[in-house]
Amino acid sequence: MTRCFLIILLNLIFALPNYSQIIKYPNKSDSTIISIPEYYKNSGKVFSSDYCPKQLYLNDYVKGYKLAEDEIIKAEILLQENYPNQSKRTKNRNHWKKHWRQYLAFINDHNEKIIFLHLEKYNHKPSETSIEWWSTEVSIVNEEWYEHNTDDFIINLTTNNIVPYSKYIEGKK
Repeated sequence: MTRCFLIILLNLIFALPNYSQIIKYPNKSDSTIISIPEYYKNSGKVFSSDYCPKQLYLNDYVKGYKLAEDEIIKAEILLQENYPNQSKRTKNRNHWKKHWRQYLAFINDHNEKIIFLHLEKYNHKPSETSIEWWSTEVSIVNEEWYEHNTDDFIINLTTNNIVPYSKYIEGKK
């Protein structure tokens, strides 16, 4: 009986995906900068649980929380699965491959896990100053360049729902 239980337990352990092999950490001194080559070519920034930018309209924000690797992958899967119906532009799925990511996780007033996902595309390698700013501030600006090179989403990990940030704001007013 113990042997059977041990075999089942080992099968479960080895059957679980190893997200640390999917998610890369290009900057060994900063674990908040990630790369997921399976989903995108550039980098992602995972903001800490105590970061809440004032310029975001998150009126149901209760508190931030630390994203787990499986939640980041889940957000990317939801983005890929829902992309054709959720973007402000109609392009192919590979379009997301060129975007830099920013992930901001929080718990809402319904105790649901939410990710604000910002995607930003540069037509050239961004400057060191741009990268430094990108890694410290959530990028949401209403300028023409941003209108054509960014997308923002609210991803509810509890309900597996994804909506453009603009529709999320409309629903909260």
